[in-house]
Amino acid sequence: MKRGDLARDKVKDTIIAAFGDNYVNTVDKKIYVEAEDGPGGEKLQYAITITLTKTPVSRENEAPSPIGNPNDWSGAFPTPTTTPIAPQLSTADKAKADELLRKLGF
Repeated sequence: MKRGDLARDKVKDTIIAAFGDNYVNTVDKKIYVEAEDGPGGEKLQYAITITLTKTPVSRENEAPSPIGNPNDWSGAFPTPTTTPIAPQLSTADKAKADELLRKLGF
């Protein structure tokens, strides 16, 4: 078992529970769910991929979760308000990037 496997399973189970009957299947590490495109609209499928982030994002200005109670969920997600944190390169990685840019003529 590698780092993050237990947490990934917990997140996956939470997503499946939140979508309830709109959960379709899990194939190739993607969670497939359905959502109606407007009232009486076409049912569309979405694939959700879970990846462990290399650089965490900030929680400031975090919007409230639309899935407090999955039974009350309207199907609308709030507009994200978090700003990703720019990755910081190590000295060695910066040197490699500078060397690559120099070789490419930039």
